Amino acid sequence: MTTHWLFTSAVVLTLATPAWAQTTTDQPATTPPPTEQTGSQPTTQPEGTAGPEATTAPAAGTAGPEQTIIPEQAETQLLAADLMGASVFGPDGKEVGTVEDLILDEQKKITGVVVGVGGFLGIGKKEVGLNWEQVKLVESADTGKKKIMIGLTKADLEAAPDFKTKADREAEEQAAAQQQQLQQQQQQQTVPPAQPSQ
Repeated sequence: MTTHWLFTSAVVLTLATPAWAQTTTDQPATTPPPTEQTGSQPTTQPEGTAGPEATTAPAAGTAGPEQTIIPEQAETQLLAADLMGASVFGPDGKEVGTVEDLILDEQKKITGVVVGVGGFLGIGKKEVGLNWEQVKLVESADTGKKKIMIGLTKADLEAAPDFKTKADREAEEQAAAQQQQLQQQQQQQTVPPAQPSQ
């Protein structure tokens, strides 16, 4: 009889444990404020490690580690290092320049590439902005490095207008405003004073 009662109790406890554990995890947390406010470190967890709650229950309003951390580069993803300094080739297969910079839009997507053309050791190099839709990214069969193919020749790029960054444009606008102000001051100084009427 006692054995039957113990067996029944064990079965009831076994069946009730998952339900009990589920109801306790669904309860709102009534934990004290985070340890960073009190300045104390938890004693049950070694420093520099994160408990299971750090990966499964991120704080409200913050992204979890799976959304914040990118553990590896996907096959379809590019690194800026893959593009920076990459050779740019024209339709005739001749190298016309190198990638100097990338242009990103407000969604942080690449919309253009800045190609450096001509010059020697960086001196006298001209920079031309190209629409990302007009370039074709290919991988060199020999080296495995990325290279860019475009439909423009070196002469086309040399004839194109220079690419201006936002800082370049603002500097030009400021210089033009200062020049205009200087001209106005010079005009005021050269105007002869009006002669009094007699």
